[in-house]
Amino acid sequence: MNEKQRWQAAVIGGLLLNLLLIAALLFSFAILPKKEVPPKKMPVLTLVKVPPPNAAPPQKVKVTPVAPPAMHQIAPAKNAPPQKEAKKAPAPPPPPAPAPPLQSAKGNVKNVPPRYHMPSLKGINLASEFDPMHPPETPKPLPGNKYPVVPKSLMPLKREMTVEITFMVEKDGSVKRADVTKTSGNEDLDNAALAAVYTWHFKPMNKAYPIPIPEMFIFPPAK
Repeated sequence: MNEKQRWQAAVIGGLLLNLLLIAALLFSFAILPKKEVPPKKMPVLTLVKVPPPNAAPPQKVKVTPVAPPAMHQIAPAKNAPPQKEAKKAPAPPPPPAPAPPLQSAKGNVKNVPPRYHMPSLKGINLASEFDPMHPPETPKPLPGNKYPVVPKSLMPLKREMTVEITFMVEKDGSVKRADVTKTSGNEDLDNAALAAVYTWHFKPMNKAYPIPIPEMFIFPPAK
């Protein structure tokens, strides 16, 4: 048997020995009883309900009704001075009466319009007549108000003549009070202008206009 065969036999023998050892180990594991490992116990949490603390019961409050205070009538003091009555606002003065009609030299009554005294604008307290925050509505003339006509007795006029008429406008838009506040120097011309203003009409308003309205007329009228 040469060396090569010996070496092969040694290798084969070593393999067989290893196989036998492996087989013996497997057989021993199969025969030996397996040890059972007990499962690990998990901790169990137990919830304990804690009773609430003993609360004091609510106390009942007794409500005692309070009687209303007695009303005592106060007797008037002896020798007390009598109470003065509140002063009433004086009534507005009535409108002045118209001036008496003029008479001619022969004693015949002239057909002249009435004249009423018109207060001066300088003497009027406008704050007492109306609210400055809500001034009255300005009278609006209606169409058809005619300009005064010069009397035939003065025709033709030799010079320019002027007359001022101041008047008050009523609630219904009519003129019932007027006066000559600046004369032309001729009575017939003043009366003609005054008579024309009495025929004027304005748009009706909620109340009479409280301020006198001046109107200046120039004769002959400008064309």
